[in-house]
Amino acid sequence: MDICEKAIEFSDEVIRNMSLCVVLTENEKDANKLFEVLNDRALEVEDLELIKNHFYKEYCTKSTDNDDDQDKHITQLDELWADKIFNGNGEFKNRLISYLAAVYLTCDKELSYKDDAKLKDAIEKGYSSKCYPMGGTPYEYKDILSDFNTYYAVKIILDKFGIKARKLNEMSLRAEQEDKSITYMTLHLLNALKFHAVIPALTSVIIATYAQDKKLSDTSFENDFEDYIERLISDKDHSEPDFEKIHKCAYMLWIVSMKGKDYVVPRDIAKRIIEKNGRVGLASDPMDFQGEEIYKLDTQLDEWLNDWTFSSSKTFAIKVIMLKLLLSKRVEGDYNSQSARIKVNGGLSYHLDPAKLQLDHLEANIINVSIANKYYLPDDSEKRQKDVNGYLGNFMILDAADNNQKNNVPLSNALAYYKSIENSWLVYDIEKMIADSRYFEITTQVPKEDFFIACK
Repeated sequence: MDICEKAIEFSDEVIRNMSLCVVLTENEKDANKLFEVLNDRALEVEDLELIKNHFYKEYCTKSTDNDDDQDKHITQLDELWADKIFNGNGEFKNRLISYLAAVYLTCDKELSYKDDAKLKDAIEKGYSSKCYPMGGTPYEYKDILSDFNTYYAVKIILDKFGIKARKLNEMSLRAEQEDKSITYMTLHLLNALKFHAVIPALTSVIIATYAQDKKLSDTSFENDFEDYIERLISDKDHSEPDFEKIHKCAYMLWIVSMKGKDYVVPRDIAKRIIEKNGRVGLASDPMDFQGEEIYKLDTQLDEWLNDWTFSSSKTFAIKVIMLKLLLSKRVEGDYNSQSARIKVNGGLSYHLDPAKLQLDHLEANIINVSIANKYYLPDDSEKRQKDVNGYLGNFMILDAADNNQKNNVPLSNALAYYKSIENSWLVYDIEKMIADSRYFEITTQVPKEDFFIACK
């Protein structure tokens, strides 16, 4: 009796936690095939499974293949979907793959990263019904394989770029220091900023560029596309003609994402790129940047830079900008002029650890009272805090170890630490300003108020 009671309790528990999914098909043949596929693996029936089964339904009802070929192809496709595309990714990457592939296929600019349940409907209405209506163009094996490989292409991009769900800022700051292409940096930046709705503008252009010359249904797709993405990432000089449009698009998205106060303008630009690039092909010029947006973004950049303080939410963006400046080169004269020459080469003498990269005050926030005369000390202490913490030009980026070693010494004494960042024109400018009576007291080498204003 005890065993029977436990069995009944267990059965009740199973029933209470059981979920049923009703899948409607047009005929028994399709029902049997779908049943076999769904029960082939111990996978949860979720949004991704519903999307997959939509493609199977389209293939079963709209292809000219016989039953045996359909069974064989569905088995192959299921292995591709479950074992290669959506295996071991984690929720974040699976969601991103599903979203980016759906945007590529539908060119639907209104789709959102959070639209899990809507993606199947978008594919059905915005892609399948338009491209393969009943009684129209057949939906053959090469077509469903191409669609599955769209998802696989996104998976390969995310894997090769190293896109992850954690340590996003650190990954982006590391990408800025690596000898990789602007496309590599931009994808990491968009992920760090969590501009998920902007990412498909770039990934759609990447896949559409590849699809201009090669079919996604080719038997060599996996190896060819992996090689293509590796070359795209390593094209640090942006010299390969195959990637010119991709890099231009990436550069534009990097600029607008850094200038904007939020995601709104970058998202508007991304929408126009999405409409023109993807399954529909590659636009002659995937960039879409309107004059009014240039003005708006320049205005927004001025506003958020002016409003920035040391505790601002935009601190990550400041780190990216500062790192970019340290790695850059300053050119005197017109960039296109033969007389232009590089004033000071960019480059870092050591690798800044992105996990430990800190914003450091040039003029220290905390003073050493024993040598107080070495610091900027206006009559109003609140003014000192405002000037020291409120002007972006009073900051440099350093590794945490160097920042700790520097330890709030006066600015003139701290210059030795900054000089360890060799060839930086930023450090060169600071050194020049210390010797300029407009910005520093020459005898004491204490900064004046004009130093903070000029560095703004």
